[in-house]
Amino acid sequence: IQKLQSARGRDFDRQYMMLMVEDHQKDVDLFERQSNSGSHNELKSFAAKHLPTLREHLRMAREISGQMTSDR
Repeated sequence: IQKLQSARGRDFDRQYMMLMVEDHQKDVDLFERQSNSGSHNELKSFAAKHLPTLREHLRMAREISGQMTSDR
């Protein structure tokens, strides 16, 4: 939040998307661990079911972030 508070315009957009990539990567990592080696069957199943969606969101965030970086 502190990084974004002082940012404006395109700088804000770039920083926001970098944070989205980082957060989505953390989520994908967590869901992969849970779906592969979780001990609770319901959570394991939930993680496996939603992992493709998270991976797609990460792909889109990376794509947008990359476009913003190249648009400088």
